[in-house]
Amino acid sequence: MSLEKEQIVLLQNFLHSPGSFFEHKIFATLSLFMRNLTEQWQDYRGYYYSLPDHLFFTGLNTSSLSFDDEVVELGDGGTGVETELPVIIESSAYTIGLQVLRILVTILCVLTATWVINKGILRNRLIQYLVELLLCHLIILPMLPFMAIFFGTIAICRNLIWVHIQIFHRGKRYLVSPEDGFWAYEQHASSSSMIGLYMIEGECNVKKIREKVRQVVLSPVVKGKMTRRLRDFCGFAIWEEVDMKTWSVDQHIKIAKWPKSDKRSKDKSAPWSDKDVLDYLTTFQDRPAPRSKASWEVIIIPNMRMGCCGDTPHYACIFHVHHALMDGISSANILHQILADKPFKFTMDPVEMNASKKPGYFTRVLLYLAAFVLLPRTGLVNGLLQLDNQYNRFYSPGKTLKGPKHFAWSRPVKMEAIKKIKDTTKSSVMTVLLSSLGGSYRKMEQKRGGKGKKQPYIPEYYHALSPVAMLPYPDRHPRNGFSGVTLPVAVGKYASAYDRLQANHKTFKDLNIGMMDVMGNFILISMVGLMPTVLQRIFGGGVHFKLSLSNIPGSEEEIRIFDGDKIVDMGAWLPCKFTLGMAMGLFSYGGRCRATMVGDQTYLSKSDVELLTKNFETEICDLGRSLGMVESDIFY
Repeated sequence: MSLEKEQIVLLQNFLHSPGSFFEHKIFATLSLFMRNLTEQWQDYRGYYYSLPDHLFFTGLNTSSLSFDDEVVELGDGGTGVETELPVIIESSAYTIGLQVLRILVTILCVLTATWVINKGILRNRLIQYLVELLLCHLIILPMLPFMAIFFGTIAICRNLIWVHIQIFHRGKRYLVSPEDGFWAYEQHASSSSMIGLYMIEGECNVKKIREKVRQVVLSPVVKGKMTRRLRDFCGFAIWEEVDMKTWSVDQHIKIAKWPKSDKRSKDKSAPWSDKDVLDYLTTFQDRPAPRSKASWEVIIIPNMRMGCCGDTPHYACIFHVHHALMDGISSANILHQILADKPFKFTMDPVEMNASKKPGYFTRVLLYLAAFVLLPRTGLVNGLLQLDNQYNRFYSPGKTLKGPKHFAWSRPVKMEAIKKIKDTTKSSVMTVLLSSLGGSYRKMEQKRGGKGKKQPYIPEYYHALSPVAMLPYPDRHPRNGFSGVTLPVAVGKYASAYDRLQANHKTFKDLNIGMMDVMGNFILISMVGLMPTVLQRIFGGGVHFKLSLSNIPGSEEEIRIFDGDKIVDMGAWLPCKFTLGMAMGLFSYGGRCRATMVGDQTYLSKSDVELLTKNFETEICDLGRSLGMVESDIFY
């Protein structure tokens, strides 16, 4: 008897062994299903036989089976019952893949239906989150092999560079950390440098300023980070120590000069107004940081004219610092620890807040593992937002910035007023600020239209990136500890500032954004920071939001600096890169804050930026008036 016929006899003996018809059918069906998955069969003796690929069942009645042109009669084995089996198609990789695909599609359909029912009827946030998490894991599953190869290759390259540095450049070169590396790539009009502006009351003494800045650079708090220059090595970002034998703080300090086209350029004593300073920022912000020296500079404006201060002398200091060196909170920490004459009280201390509740090492590891498990949902939600045309129409998406940048800042707003609006409306400070920004954009577009003009498109929502600090920071050393969340901000749907605020608060609440999402986005930022700089350019070009808004905690009290001089005002401007054409920042100081605005000419003209800032003030006023406040209660 041939091997194929012997297999049939073994199958016949199995089918007609003692037992009920139901048991026979269940066992046969399960066995044949396993055969499709493994392409093997095990008989009752424990031997394995490989069934031929050309085996077909001719029908549901298994009393006969055909092998090519030969028919083998099986009979009923004396039971009087003809056993029925399901039709089996040819065993192959295609069949297995098809069955697995059917299972996955079924699960996807069930999860999608559950999500829809929950969204429309149950409205349970936990169910929504769990279903979205499972859906995202199923979607990301086929990509895992490619991602493993991609990041595995990057990890090998980074480790080879690290070994090379340890052998040939130990103590002189360092691999840039993923958090800092996120900011490494630059090109014209996509600078990674941020700007801090201090308006100071007192006589400008350049020698004192120079000496204080030198103390900052050499301080153990900074840990030598401000004497390193950023450069590329084999496509990856690295730090390189500058030669301290030839280094001088004068390389990073300069005195601002009037542009040659300005009539005041011949008069060195001509005072600067704050508008002159904002125009001056435009002249250098589009330039990438030089690779020949450490990526920071201090620009001194010796003679400032403050409108309400009479003849009291003032000057300004502009701190232009690459974001790879530190974030905004780290710059506030350096002001707190070294630059100020004495430490001041923060509105919210980024290190000491909840210091007793800082998670331990084991807890932090568990939190990051949990965030990594939840990462597919975080990443795919961001990706799906990018495909959302309604939200993506805030200006023309995908335009690469070309410069120049335009700067503006609002009148000082009382922090008490913002907190009162937040408490009365039961929202949050960030919601108040984002809603006011959305309303200011709506007013700007309405003014662009009007009689005799084409009516502009005003989207119902646009997407804004809101940076979130991973507080508390472990210490006051310079670092990048920001994550972020993307929020849809109401713009055109609601005419009332109060209605917009309430709609935004509900939308943000319904998004189910929690700590794990923030940590997940921090992991995504780090993943981009691991990549070669050329790939950072590719991923950065896919950014779908067009603006960001950052709220940096400052000082509750007045700050003395440079041996007794008083800071009377300050502001901070965020970098705009790739397709992110507008950024808004708030830096609180002495119970007030200014809303700072920077926009690229690709999206916003100088008059647009100034109009947005003015409209932002109007929106804050409208919110305050709706709650019984007057203008003097809002502005400082």
